[in-house]
Amino acid sequence: MPAGLHSPSPGDRELAPSAAAPIWRTRLDPRATVDIGLPEWFAVACKPHNGRGGACSAVIVRIPEASNAQIAHTLKVADKRRCRLPFRCDSRGQANAIAKWAKPGPRHRRVLLELASAGLWGPPT
Repeated sequence: MPAGLHSPSPGDRELAPSAAAPIWRTRLDPRATVDIGLPEWFAVACKPHNGRGGACSAVIVRIPEASNAQIAHTLKVADKRRCRLPFRCDSRGQANAIAKWAKPGPRHRRVLLELASAGLWGPPT
């Protein structure tokens, strides 16, 4: 398994509505976060619908630090500039809420955290 990834445990993921749907995990690997003083840290990753692999701009949003107005503005900027859009959250509840509330814009979609963490945002450029 690539560095920075871990196998999700039942308390560490949001179960998909059907067996064919992906399992959306939000907890980052604690082995990668404990060294910076964060025993738990969560994320939701989004990319442009036509996003590709390789270098790309990103707009990172910290939850709960960002206000609703800042989040809405960030979504518009990310849509306009076709940026990747990772949300960094302090708790699982915040990550689950932002995944539901933010509903990535018309030009973005959610990416499995395992793929984003491994740098596999899309096909190589």
